[in-house]
Amino acid sequence: MPGVEALGLLGFLVCVHLPILALCQPLVARLVGSPAGATALADLAWPSGRQLDLLGASLEVSLAATGMAGLLGLLAALSSRPRGRLLRGLPLALVAVPPYVHALAWSTVLFRVETTLRGLGLAIELPRSGPGVTAWVMAMSRLPLTYGMAAIALGLLPDAPIEAARSVRSDRAVLLRIAIPLAAPIAAAGLALAFLLSLLDYGVPALFQVNVLALGVFADYSASGDAARALAMAMPLVVLAAGACLALVAGWRRAALSQPRGDGHPTWIALLPRGLRGLSGLAMALVLLQAAALCAGLFVAAGSPARILAALLPARGDLIYSLSVALGASLLALGPALALAGRLAAGEGRGMRRTLLWLATLLPLAVPAPLFGIGLIALWRGGPLAALLPLSAATLPVLASAGRFAPLAAVLLTAQLLRRDPSLVDAARMHQAGVLQGWWQVGLPLLGPGLLAAAGLVFTLALGELGATLMVLPPGRSTLTARTFNYLHYGASEAVAGACLVLALATVLVATVVLQAFAAGQGMARGSEGLS
Repeated sequence: MPGVEALGLLGFLVCVHLPILALCQPLVARLVGSPAGATALADLAWPSGRQLDLLGASLEVSLAATGMAGLLGLLAALSSRPRGRLLRGLPLALVAVPPYVHALAWSTVLFRVETTLRGLGLAIELPRSGPGVTAWVMAMSRLPLTYGMAAIALGLLPDAPIEAARSVRSDRAVLLRIAIPLAAPIAAAGLALAFLLSLLDYGVPALFQVNVLALGVFADYSASGDAARALAMAMPLVVLAAGACLALVAGWRRAALSQPRGDGHPTWIALLPRGLRGLSGLAMALVLLQAAALCAGLFVAAGSPARILAALLPARGDLIYSLSVALGASLLALGPALALAGRLAAGEGRGMRRTLLWLATLLPLAVPAPLFGIGLIALWRGGPLAALLPLSAATLPVLASAGRFAPLAAVLLTAQLLRRDPSLVDAARMHQAGVLQGWWQVGLPLLGPGLLAAAGLVFTLALGELGATLMVLPPGRSTLTARTFNYLHYGASEAVAGACLVLALATVLVATVVLQAFAAGQGMARGSEGLS
């Protein structure tokens, strides 16, 4: 259905790329029309003075957080224990929990530990602010991501070449020359995404009183309202994040193309030295401890269920609006993401065109969330599309979440499309009475779990979206995420903790559905192999 696909691709262009182009328009106009303005913007784009200090702080906390999360995630993924699916999947279900929720939980844990130590006569003061605790909390919030990507990389390692190599080489040589190079691109993609998210995040640093460049861009635009200045000031972040996106292209393409191995005992475990197996077990225990700390911190801070309910009643309007925004974003992003996924899957093996298509899909992730919100304002509030298609201000948060997370949904759907059994698709084309019949009876059942997983992914991420939403929220409206983040600056009250707990439980619940749906899709997509 070429017409439907073209409409979906147009939707992706409007939702994802047009806000970025609208964001760039004031900068280009200033550069072309005013030599003095161009010089001032160039000075902003090349950091110096305080801006250089902010960039240094951004790199300090993001690199430290990525390093800790990457090392612990890889070591935990190397552990063959725990064998239960529930415990292995628990960290993955925490991927979409907003970072500021982790910040509240760890603040509560640190306070309780310090209080306990003082009760034992130990006057130990734990850090409550600064780069160290900021990097730790950011690392813990990214740990489920790095663990998940490392687990995917190891789960896709084929047994046959490893078994063949072990017959002629030592386990150490096979590990270094075959297993690690095969797993490296996908694991590196997890590191790149963790670095990108940490670099562009200003919520956790703001809560722990660390000034970073992303926070400086947000504050500068809030004071000046100058989109060109904000983009120029954020240019170092965009360049660094774009570099991380290049690593995502290679890793995610390989993950999408690779076929998962079975549930049997993987061969690569035998390659691990005994000492490394012990470290991996400790790392897995720390991953589970991080999940326990998150849950315990939120429950302790929130108080009894009655207090949680009493705290949420005044915010029920924000909760309903948050759910409607997340639902609208997931539905809006699904069609464009599926259309682009079809192109990505069909374009495999076509060289430069394929690479450019992947870059066009993933490079929008390099745009900081506040800048994406500024682009939406430029596009839909007084911009060229405002006259053609007037939208209510309440719908802009929906567009913000759909535009930011549609690329991730497209990647997930690409993996689903590439793993379909071609014989089933060919048989449907031969015997169908029409295109719609083949799609309804074969195509949709094969893609159904993937569509549910993609919609759930966008829903969970939209539920916790903050940066772009803060820029486009209409007066008098707020999401539960924005309300909670604003109240966190006044202290971790029971009302704030209750809201964070509800957000965390909602994201974990939907993330669990996403994981189950995608796992079911992998079995269905392989046709008879998945049914055997």
